[in-house]
Amino acid sequence: MLKRVITSLLLAGIVALLTVVTWKAIRDQQRFQVAQIAEAESYAARSQLVRNVDTMLRALGDIKEYWLLHGHLPREQWASAAGIELAIFTGIDLVLWSDPARGVRYARSTENPVLDYRPSDEEWRAMQTLDAKARLVNGDAILGPYVDDAGRTTFEIYMAAPGSTGDGARLVAVVDAARSFGHWLADESPGYAISVFWNDVLLHKQGKAAIGLPENWTRKGMIRTSLGAVWRVVHEPTEELARAHDGPAINVVLWTGLAIAMLTGLLGFENDRARSRAREAEAAERKLADLNRSLEQQIADRTSELADRTADLETITDSVAHDLRNPLNAISVNTQLMEQQFGAVIGEEGSAALKRTSSSVKRMTEILDRLLGLSVVSQSIFRRQPINLREIVVDVFNELNSTEQAPTIELIVGDLPRVNADAVLVRTLIVNLLSNAIKYTREKRNRCIEVESDTLDGVSCYCVRDNGIGFDPGSAERMFRAFERLDSNGESDGLGLGLDIVARVVRRHDGRIWAEGKPGEGASIYFTLEPSRL
Repeated sequence: MLKRVITSLLLAGIVALLTVVTWKAIRDQQRFQVAQIAEAESYAARSQLVRNVDTMLRALGDIKEYWLLHGHLPREQWASAAGIELAIFTGIDLVLWSDPARGVRYARSTENPVLDYRPSDEEWRAMQTLDAKARLVNGDAILGPYVDDAGRTTFEIYMAAPGSTGDGARLVAVVDAARSFGHWLADESPGYAISVFWNDVLLHKQGKAAIGLPENWTRKGMIRTSLGAVWRVVHEPTEELARAHDGPAINVVLWTGLAIAMLTGLLGFENDRARSRAREAEAAERKLADLNRSLEQQIADRTSELADRTADLETITDSVAHDLRNPLNAISVNTQLMEQQFGAVIGEEGSAALKRTSSSVKRMTEILDRLLGLSVVSQSIFRRQPINLREIVVDVFNELNSTEQAPTIELIVGDLPRVNADAVLVRTLIVNLLSNAIKYTREKRNRCIEVESDTLDGVSCYCVRDNGIGFDPGSAERMFRAFERLDSNGESDGLGLGLDIVARVVRRHDGRIWAEGKPGEGASIYFTLEPSRL
C-alpha cells in the first residue's frame, strides 16, 4: 500500500511538474512576444513623433525663409505662401518674426492665422519678452519645457537668419506640448498608454496604464529632434490590452493538464500572428520602395524641367542683350554723325545735348555688359581646377591699363599661391576688382594697386588694395549689393554692379568677402575662394 501511495505521489508529482513547466514556458513565451509587440509599437510611435516634429521644424524654417525674403517688401510683392501654411500643425500658439535691421516684425497666432499680420505697438509690448529672449539664443534651438500657472506645458522653437547674431532677424514659435503631441499620437499604438517627458516634466499623456504587469511590457525610448531636444517616450499597456494578452487560457492549461494541446494552439496562434505581421511588414516595405521610386522619378522630372527653364532663361538673356545693343549702337553712331555734320548749326547747347546722349548710350551698354556678367556668374557650370592667380592678375591689369591715361598706375603683386577654383569666374572677379581700383584712383597723383595674400582660418585669403578715394566704413556691408555705389559722394562713375558680381563669384566658391577702408585713404577688398577649415 505504501509503495503504491509513493508511486502515485511520484507520478502525480511528475505530471504536476510537467504541467507547471509547460504552463510556465507558455506564459514566458507569450509575455516575450507581447514585449516584442510593445517594442515595435514604441518604435513606430517614436518614429512618427520624430517625423512630425521635423516636418513642423521644416515648415517653420520655410516661414523663416519666406519672411526673410518678403517681409521687408510691400505686401503686393509677396509670393504665394500656400505651400507653407501651418494650419495642419495643431498646437502652434504663436510664431513671431523680428528683423530689427529692416524694422520688420510679424506675428502669426490662432487669432491671426496669416503670415502678414503686423502686431500693434501694444501687442508687441506683450511679445517683447519673448523677442528679447530670442536675442540670447545662439543659432537654432528648442528650449523648454515651461509650465504656466494653469499647468499648461509649452516649449519654444528659435530660428535665426543665416549669419545673424545679436540683433539679427529671429523667428520664435510657442508650441502647446499637450495639444501637439495629442494630435501627432492620436492614432498611434491603440491599447497603450503613452507618456512623453522632457527631463522630468510630463509633456503629454494619453490613456491609462494597467498596474502590476510584467516589467518588460513597458517600453521606454529616447528621441532627439534635429535641433537637439531629447524627449523620453514611455509605452505602457492599458487594462484592456493586458486582459487580452494575459487571459485565463494559460490557467486552463495549468488546471486541466492538457499542456500539449493548449501549447500547440497557442503557438499556432502566435506563429500565425507573427507571419501576419511579417506579411504586413513586407507589404509596407514594398509600398515604401514604390514611393521611393516615384519620388526619384519626380526629382528627375523636376531636375529636367529646371534645366530646360535655365536654358530658356539664358537664351532670353542673350537675345535681349543682343536686341538692345543693336539699337543702342545705332543711336550712338547717329549721334556722332549729327555732332560732326550739324555741330555748327545746332550750337553749343545742341552739341552738349548730343554728348549727353552719347554718354547715356555708353552707360546703357555698360549696364548690359554688367548684367550679362551677372548672368554668367549665376548660370555658368562651376568647375574647380588649379589656376595661377598671379598670371591672371597681371594679364587683367595689363589689359585694363592699356587704355588708361596718365598718371600711370603702379601694380604690386605679392606671393599668390595657386588655388583650386573656376578659372572663368575668378577672372571675372579680378576684372571687376581691378576695374574698381583703377577707376577710384584716377584723382590721385601717385596711383598704386597692391594684390597680396595671407592665411586666415586655414585657407588662403586674398586682398586687393588701392590708394584711391576710399569709402565710409558704415557702407561696407551694403557695397556688395547690386546697384550700390562704392563712394557715397558721387565722386566717380560706376554702375554699382561690379562688387555684386565679385560677391556672387566668392559665394559660388563657398568663400567669404569683406571690405575695409576710410574716405580719402583707399580701400581694401578681402576674399577667400574656399570654405574655412577651422
